[in-house]
Amino acid sequence: MFGNRGWKRYRKIQLQNNMPNAELVPTEQIGSVEGPQAALLARTSVPQRLTKAETDRRRAENESILTTTPHSLWYYSWRRLRRNKLAMMGLTITILLILIAAGASFLAPFDPNLQVLEYSTKPTGFHGNVLITRSDVDPSQTIPIPIAEYRIQGNRVIYTSEEGRDRSIPISRLAGKSESEWHKTPTYYFGTDRYGRDVLSRLMYGARVSLTVAFFAEMCSLFIGVILGSIAGFYRGWVDDGLMWFTNVVWSIPSLLLIIAISIAL
Repeated sequence: MFGNRGWKRYRKIQLQNNMPNAELVPTEQIGSVEGPQAALLARTSVPQRLTKAETDRRRAENESILTTTPHSLWYYSWRRLRRNKLAMMGLTITILLILIAAGASFLAPFDPNLQVLEYSTKPTGFHGNVLITRSDVDPSQTIPIPIAEYRIQGNRVIYTSEEGRDRSIPISRLAGKSESEWHKTPTYYFGTDRYGRDVLSRLMYGARVSLTVAFFAEMCSLFIGVILGSIAGFYRGWVDDGLMWFTNVVWSIPSLLLIIAISIAL
């Protein structure tokens, strides 16, 4: 690795570095020395003094660190989460879904189970035209009647059904006292399913089920994980190895097949 001349210089520097009585030399004098002496002086030289500005800056940094109020782990976790844009986007969507699910009773334009078979599989943005009537079984319940057009004649309403037939109904059977109450033109923003139910309303109410299932699934997973991890960490040895082997076996099974097997077993 070294030539003959380089090896001698290397040995000379080593011997000089091991001198117990090496004197400290100011850094300014190192530039005037060449050869092995320069390496020795570099190791035993006094570092340059900091300027007043640099000293004040470092003192201010130290004081700010000492005077900073300590925060909890939640504070630092939240600050780290805010730096991740994708994580904040996911958090925003999750909060929005929770708010929609919680306020589905007020936000949903229709009853999610209300069926209007005449409006089955309608496209997005479909505008309906219905008369709202009272149910003969339960007067508090209302039933929509899809119509093409209508006119008021005396105390009755003459309307044309979706099939093109002219029919009439007493105004007293309609739900409401004014025309604006018993005649509606609903808009199905997401269309309807094959039973004529509003897709948007069903999505809002369905978010409740999805979030509830996801919450309890995570809680069950967390509970089982904490219990098994605590047992493995406490007993260690063959207990730890056995639990980890069982966990690896479960994770090696495809999730879809595992769900199908559990569904069949239950």
